[in-house]
This record gives sequence, structure tokens and C-alpha cells, in this order.
Amino acid sequence: MAASVLVLLIVGVTVTLAVDPQGCTYDSTLKEYTCNARSWSPPLVYSDFDNVPQVLKLIEIDGALSYTGPATFSGFENVNTALFDGNIVPALHIRCVSGGSLIMYNGTFANMDWVKELRIFDCMILSIPDDVFSSFGTLNYFSIDGGSISNMGFNCFNGVNIERMNSVPEPLGMLALRNTQITSGGLANGVLYSLANVSTIILDNIHVRVIQKDMFQASTKVTHISMKNNPFIALPADMFDKTTSLTTLEISGIDWVCTCPNLWIWSFLSTHNVSLTGDIVCASPTANLRAAEYYKQQCDTTSACGDDTGVVIGTYCYVISDIVFHGVLLITFIIALIAFAMTVHLKRQTGDQKPGGRPKRGDRKASGSTWKKVGGSKKGEPRKGESMA
Repeated sequence: MAASVLVLLIVGVTVTLAVDPQGCTYDSTLKEYTCNARSWSPPLVYSDFDNVPQVLKLIEIDGALSYTGPATFSGFENVNTALFDGNIVPALHIRCVSGGSLIMYNGTFANMDWVKELRIFDCMILSIPDDVFSSFGTLNYFSIDGGSISNMGFNCFNGVNIERMNSVPEPLGMLALRNTQITSGGLANGVLYSLANVSTIILDNIHVRVIQKDMFQASTKVTHISMKNNPFIALPADMFDKTTSLTTLEISGIDWVCTCPNLWIWSFLSTHNVSLTGDIVCASPTANLRAAEYYKQQCDTTSACGDDTGVVIGTYCYVISDIVFHGVLLITFIIALIAFAMTVHLKRQTGDQKPGGRPKRGDRKASGSTWKKVGGSKKGEPRKGESMA
């Protein structure tokens, strides 16, 4: 009996040692671990996880994700990606406690190249150092939602490649900064230069007032750009010249100062066959006037005929070929009308000569019902009732 208890105790100890890290819970359906920073003591050791952490969510963060003494992550170079579910994107999500800060270092994410989706939520990010994300290698999706960014290094995206990955269920190639306050009022100069393969760039409601003309000069593969709900009032002219793959642009929710130079974007959209998502509305000089209407009234000097020769009436162009065609049609109609009138006139003339018509001049009707000739008889013939004598 004692031996049996001992065995059970040993088994019990073994099970206890095999459970997941303190503060981490596992969802087998989603293949994800949620680890509460209030409960764990770093580091998070890969070998302590009872299941492969294909999706790792760190919540209640407030402070540093260190890389030494000890590091936040340990042993994750041993992740066995062959055990991953092909229907789920390997991901790391970081969510701060309300009002919590996040400090990252170059080296914080060492050996995390199995991650293909990185999301950061509601963190007051004190600094994004140069090369901090380089350990991820290639990402299908990167986002920062909510919170704020106080300092962003010029080369913070150096070494990371964001592109559409065909190896994941939903290829995106997306960089998204949303509802995050950039406290400096603008992105670091050239911060996007290293992201040459990104397909979608979202910079929505990030409180940027200053837009650099060359910020997208390396984004030759980007197909969609959104910069809606920001406090800038215009875009630098020709800033999209290098975005040769761009198909859709979203720039609504901006207090546009509508002047002809500021609305250069309209000619760009039509010239480069780029679709505009949402609307652009003037804040000044005429509030609530659609920018398209302002541009049409004040800026569009293009003739409705374009390069063709013709006559503009209102907003429609009648080219020479149209004018000739309609002229010939009008002349043909007039000729047909004249021919019809002449035909009717001739028929009326012909009708006057038919029997039973009106008597000719020189005839008169006798007292009977027949017409009789009046006037002289032939020479030498007596009139009726007279003798020849």
C-alpha cells in the first residue's frame, strides 16, 4: 500500500512539473497560449510549455521585455514548426495593461523567427529601437493598435521583411499602425525604406501632422495605402510617384485645405488608374464642399474634348465627326421634308383635273342638271332655234 502511494505521489510530482508556465493557459481549439505578466516570472521557457505555443499572447504587460538578466523568452529556437496547424498563423500578440508601458530592446525577440504575425495592443511604447524586429525575419502581418509611440528609430524595421506569405492561410503583407498617437507628429524620416515588399500600408488615426514626400519611395509593391483620420491638411505633390503598383488609396477624414495645388491628387488618381476609397471633403475655403466639386469648378482646365477637335457645350464635347454626322442627318431630314411637301402639292393639283371636279372657266351650268356650252357656235352654223335663212 505504501509503495502504491509513493508511486502515485511520484506520478503526481511528475505531472506537476510538466504543466505550463505559471500564469499561462492553453486553448487547444485555437492552439494558443495566453500568459499574464502579473503571474509569471521571466523568462518564459519554451520547454516548460506542455503544448507547442503556435500562438503566444502576452497580456497585462507594463514595463520592459528584456533580453538579458533574464531574457523574456528562452529556448524558443527549439520550437518544432512541424507540429504547427497549417490553418493557424504562428503569432505573437503583446497587450499592455490599461495605461501600461512597453520597453523593447534590440535582442528582445531573439530566436522568434517562427512568428509570422506580430501584434501590439494598447501600449505606451517609450521607444522602438533600430533593428528591434530583425529577429522575426519575414512577417505576413505587423500591427500596432492603440496606445502611443514616443520615439521611433529610423531603422526600427531594418532586417524585417513584411510581405504576402503564401505559406499562411491568409497572405497579407500588411503593416498597420492604427489609433496610435505618434507623439512627435510624424513618422521618423525614412522609417519605411526597408519595407520594399509590403503590400498594404495602413496609417490610420495616428495623429501625424507632417507627411514626408518620399516616405513611400521604396514601397514599389504596395497596392493599398490608407492614411485616413489624421490631422494633416494636404499631401506633398507627387508623393506617390514611386508606388507603381498602387491600386487603392484611402484618405478620408482629413480636414483638407482645398486649393488647386493641394488637390493634385485628382489628376494622379485618373492618370494612374488608382481608386479612391471614401470621400475627400474640404474644410476650407468652403467647408463641407466635396473636393471633387471644388477641383471641377476651380482647377480643372482640361477641355471636355481632350486632344480632339470639337465644340464644348456645357460638359459635353461634340467632336468634328459628330458635328458632320448630325449636320448630314439634319440636311437629309430637311430634304425629305421638302420632298414630302412637294408630293402632297402635286397630288392636290392632279386631283383638280379629275371628272366631277370644279367646272372650267367659260362653262356655266344650265337650268337642268347638265352643263351646256354657251358662247358662239362654229362659223356658218345657225344657233339653235334659228334658220339658215
